Amino acid sequence: MLYLIGPRRDMHWATCSAAEGTDLAGRAALTGRAWTVSESRADGTVLRLAFRYGVAAPAGIIVDGAAVCRYLRAGCRTTASTTGWGVDAEVDGIRQEVREDIAAREPDRLVVEHWKRLGGTLPSER
Repeated sequence: MLYLIGPRRDMHWATCSAAEGTDLAGRAALTGRAWTVSESRADGTVLRLAFRYGVAAPAGIIVDGAAVCRYLRAGCRTTASTTGWGVDAEVDGIRQEVREDIAAREPDRLVVEHWKRLGGTLPSER
């Protein structure tokens, strides 16, 4: 799965083959495919991950779903917890892994500059 994140933090997704999913340099050419609107919006953490694992595309940033899906699923579980399901240690562990991943890898300067040129806002520092 690929995600396309637009400058207003809107997200779209598309399926991809295993070869497309590993071809980082070729992803910008995938913008011509059919994208499905996602119910999720890119929060600061998703953007930080996209700045590290994504590539610039005419409509925003394309990022492999593997870079963001675990975080998004953890968010769904947290949302469910407000209805009484409870947040478990796995969700806390995922959040910690994501924080460590972001801290360990510098954002791609060219992707960040592209994002700003499109009018995208940067996430606040934490």
